[in-house]
This record gives sequence, C-alpha cells and structure tokens, in this order.
Amino acid sequence: MFTIKRNKTTLAIALIFGIWFTGNDMCAQKVINLNEAVQIATTNNPVIKNAGLKVESAMALASSFPNFRPTELSFDYGQIHSSIYTKTFEISQSLGSPFTQWQNIKLEKEKVQFSKYDQAITLKQFTALVKKAYMKWLYDNLMVKINEQEASSCGDFENFYSETFVVPDSLMPEKAAAQSLYADVQRRLYVSQEEVRYSTNQIQQILGINETPALADSTMELYAIEAFRQGNDKFQPYTYVDYYEQMQKVKNCLVNVERAKLTPEITAGYFVQDINHISGFKGYMFGLSIPLIFNAQTAKIKEARINQKITTNETEYQKLYLQKNIENLQIRLNQYFVNISYFRENALDEAETILQSSINQLIDKKISYPVYLANITKAYGIKSSYLAAIRLYNETAIELEHYLN
Repeated sequence: MFTIKRNKTTLAIALIFGIWFTGNDMCAQKVINLNEAVQIATTNNPVIKNAGLKVESAMALASSFPNFRPTELSFDYGQIHSSIYTKTFEISQSLGSPFTQWQNIKLEKEKVQFSKYDQAITLKQFTALVKKAYMKWLYDNLMVKINEQEASSCGDFENFYSETFVVPDSLMPEKAAAQSLYADVQRRLYVSQEEVRYSTNQIQQILGINETPALADSTMELYAIEAFRQGNDKFQPYTYVDYYEQMQKVKNCLVNVERAKLTPEITAGYFVQDINHISGFKGYMFGLSIPLIFNAQTAKIKEARINQKITTNETEYQKLYLQKNIENLQIRLNQYFVNISYFRENALDEAETILQSSINQLIDKKISYPVYLANITKAYGIKSSYLAAIRLYNETAIELEHYLN
C-alpha cells in the first residue's frame, strides 16, 4: 500500500491566498437572496412592465366610451335656377344606439378586468421562473462545493501511483480502476464549475443586470409555500380560474355588442335658416337610422356566438386541467418529501459513516486506494442526491405556489 504525501505549508499558503482573493471578489459583488432576486427581476423585466402598460391602455380605451361619431356641420347658400334665396346653417350629431353604447361600456370594463388578471398571471409565471432560476443557481454552487470536497478527499492520484514508479503487474488492474474513478471525480468537478458559469449567466439574464451577483444563501432549505386564500380546505387555482372566467365574460359582452348593433341609431340636430332675406327660421331635427338589411350583422352575431362557445369549452377544460395539475404537483411534492426524509433519517448518516470509516481504513491500510475512492464516490453521491432531491422539491413547490391565490 501507499501513503498520501501532504505538504502542509503549501496547503496553508494556498488556502490563505484563496480566501483573500475570494474575499476581494465578493466585496465587488452584490449579494442577493431569493426575495431580492424576485424584486430586481420584476423591476427590470420588460414583460412585467408591458403587462402594466396593457392595463393602462385598456383603462384609457374604456374611458373613451360613450363614443360618438364626429359632429357634422353644413352650410347651404342659394338655389340653382331659382329666384328664391336661401341660406342655411345646420349642425347634427349621431348619438348612435344607446343600447350599443351601453354594451360597449360594459365590454370595455370587462376588458380592463381581464387585463388585470393577465397582468397577475404574467407576474406569477415570471416570479416562478425567477425562483426556479435562483434555486438552480444555488444548487449548482452547492454542487461545486460537494465536488470540491470529494476531489479533496480523493487525495492526489499521482502520490499513490507515480509515473516514475514501476507498478507490478498484479497491481495494474487496481491502478486502472483507481485512475478511472479519480478521472471521473475530476470530470464532475469541472462540469459542475462550468454549470455554475451557465446558471450565473442565466440569472443575470433573468434579473436584467450586467454585474455578477453573489449568493446570500450557503445552504438549500425546503421552500415554504406562501399562504393561499383562506376558507378552503384544498388548493385552488384562483387567479387562473378568474382569468378564464373573465375571458368568458368578455366573449359574452362581444355577443351583446353585436346584437345591439341591430337596434336603431339616434341622430339629433339644430338648424338656422334665412329665406329671401327673412331671418329667424330655426328648428331642431331628430332622426332614427334603422337597419333593414340584416345579413352582414347576423353573420357577425353568429361568429361572436361561435367564439363564445369556443371560449366556454376552453374554460371548462382549463378548470379541470388546472385542478388535476395541482393534484399532480401535490403528489410529486409528497413523493419528494418522502425521499428527503429518507436521506435525513438514513442515507446522510450512512454517507458520513462511509467517509469516516474509509479514511480510517485507508490510513490503517485495511483497504486499497481504489476501494477508498469507490467509497468516497458513493458517500458524496449520496450527498449530491440529497441536494438534488431538495431542488426537485423546491421547484415543485414553486410551481404549485404560482397556481394558488
């Protein structure tokens, strides 16, 4: 058997300089937690800003009703081939159909409410996206720490099997096995470090910032779902249901608007007239525009009713889909919690036992280096699986949370 060569002075210097450089780098970075990440992202994201602008746009359009056509002004002077002299000034205003105006006002109010639900869902979806990205960022950083610990625990492969040392034929399979395990540990460390670069870039994209942020969290805890509406004993996708029901209301109003266009439109006016230089002729006008040919408008009503039925079908399906999706997320959440409980109650203790016993056995030369590497890989594999289980739980909890309230 071979022993691990350690240079304590070199290791201490490396640690001191590593901590010093890390400290200087951290000072230049903005440290953020989950809530701060959400706040920064929602402040900078153009999709969230545009969702608010769409609400303002809908409110601005709603304030334009009742909407009247332009006022008509006309002036008549004289008559061709007549000895009668006339001069007339006339002003008239089309008031449209009162019933149509009323239905349009109702429609625009429903559209405003629909835009608010759309804004709420956009915010929910984006918030969930930010939280998941933060969880991945945290997970990737913690995975690097686990892989660094594993690589450190593996020691220096060359100290065990020096290229200048002639390995007996009997130990060649042992060296090959150790080399493969050691190379895999180094590979996973490199891949995890590159994954941190990827997730860091991703979090910068989502937050809309150029500077590289730093994590405020050093561990990953179970995500706690925020409180949902009280008075119910099970989760309900309230905002999503409200969204689809509001869409149904908009379609219902569109049908009523098209039907209202069959009602008469009112026109009112006032005129002043001179006849043969005699002034003072004044009067009022009142008129009705009655649609006598209904084909085109009847087709529009039919189209609106078809769209209404399409929305009804979609709304009913989405209600069922959302409820079942929530139930499935709850099932997954329970499964992941059972897995986490297993790790906490059994597997993590087993991993620590494997680590400690393997180190002692290697020192006492009771196991070979390849067996030691295999044990170390197994122990840190358990820790990695535990961290992955927490990440799955948290992402599922975030997904479930965004459907609620």
